[in-house]
Amino acid sequence: MTDPIKHHYVPQFYLRHFANNRDQVRVVERTSPGRTYICPVRDVASERYFYKLETGSGASLELEKTLSEIESASRAALEGLIAQPFPPSAETREIIGFFVGLQWLRGRDQRDTYNHMADQFAKLILINQPKKALRKHFRDATGRDPTDAEIERLLKKFSATETYKVTPHQNKSIQQMLRMTPGLGRIASARAWQILKFSEPCLITSDSPVVAWTKPGHRDDSYSREGFGTCDEIRFPLDMRHALIMAAEAPAGEIVRDGSPEQARAFNYSIAANSYRRVFHHPDMSPLEGMSLPPTVESRLELDGPITRVVPDDD
Repeated sequence: MTDPIKHHYVPQFYLRHFANNRDQVRVVERTSPGRTYICPVRDVASERYFYKLETGSGASLELEKTLSEIESASRAALEGLIAQPFPPSAETREIIGFFVGLQWLRGRDQRDTYNHMADQFAKLILINQPKKALRKHFRDATGRDPTDAEIERLLKKFSATETYKVTPHQNKSIQQMLRMTPGLGRIASARAWQILKFSEPCLITSDSPVVAWTKPGHRDDSYSREGFGTCDEIRFPLDMRHALIMAAEAPAGEIVRDGSPEQARAFNYSIAANSYRRVFHHPDMSPLEGMSLPPTVESRLELDGPITRVVPDDD
């Protein structure tokens, strides 16, 4: 077998639960409101070499193969969650909890968020370096002492933060994902689980299908992605008729409960609102009709204020 080139950050087996019998889903672009099209599952929620790692012996695609193995084990567990008695066994719970934690971390949204934070942090360090430190870095790099004019030019260049971008190596974001997944899996497993079941196919998914949802009265004044460990519910649509709810509190216990059309619309809103760039649903459905969504998570990453210098200019 040839090495995989197209790496899916939302598994194909999962997306097929929202597809027609030709393995197609309708794609709704969030960054281009109103643009929709039908696309094969194999061509959505994927990027070339998204999980490629650089190692001492060259490029490695072993992580993509490992993720495929995790998906195979998770597929049986997720299908059993609906077909078998509920609540699930401890083993099934552990497998699905790990899958949900991984799915929260593995997509383009989390990678861009990590890269954005790394960029902001690096720029904050660059513009707040004392001149003494800048002189040392210059001397180490060039083998000579800088002039005062050269130091001033460096400070001016670093301070123009809108003119450059600091992007960490892909290895860094992947390593972060691998470090955090087990802990998030344990958080998901420890919550109270419920299945929300609908009589008709009505649910959607997205390129960021795991949603941390908090009741409106528990939010602050801004609409933002809630924390995985602090939200009221972790929501994950399983297919067009079933959704997994991982709640901080569930007075009714771990049960399968019937959902109403109003609940389906509210659930779909939370999934669509927290999508990163695209929503996916069955081509014959119109679940977003008349729905007004908030700005995308991607656009909200760009709303940070200016990065400011906070230390004196002297040595």
